[in-house]
Amino acid sequence: MDRVGELVIAQARLTQIAAQSSDGNLKTVAEELERLSSGLRDTTMGIRMVPIGTLFSRFRRLVHDLSRELGKDIEFITTGEETELDKTMIERLADPLVHLIRNSVDHGLESAERRIKAGKPAAGSVKLSAVYAGAEVAISVTDDGAGLDADRIRKKAEEQGLITPETRLAEQELYQLIFA
Repeated sequence: MDRVGELVIAQARLTQIAAQSSDGNLKTVAEELERLSSGLRDTTMGIRMVPIGTLFSRFRRLVHDLSRELGKDIEFITTGEETELDKTMIERLADPLVHLIRNSVDHGLESAERRIKAGKPAAGSVKLSAVYAGAEVAISVTDDGAGLDADRIRKKAEEQGLITPETRLAEQELYQLIFA
């Protein structure tokens, strides 16, 4: 990837020089090099793109183990596995997604008894999805649990020194602290 980047930069410099030159041969070679380097760049980028399903599949085992450990019946649903991302980005997403999924299972989903009392099915569900949003990919983790506990988030944020007891935050700002 680095070499292709360097090649594209060198090709751009040659194109600038050729544009200022009256030498027809130089212009022809610059155009040919531009076409070839563009094709090589596109091919190289395509090789780096992999389906996000390779990442999503890792979480099945995590949810299964957490389900047994916590005594919660959990249905894990994934969508958008065919969505492609750069390999490096997939590697960088692994840890944050583990954190979000664990929080969803640990704190979001209630016990079967509490779910039944709330009129929900005994089994909770966690959904991991990826979808193209223009030129970007939106990844979401959702569950059908009780939702975020603002008091608990505030207490934890204060314990970790992220905020002081006097700090005033809107509910949405407080919820953003789970990413800190």
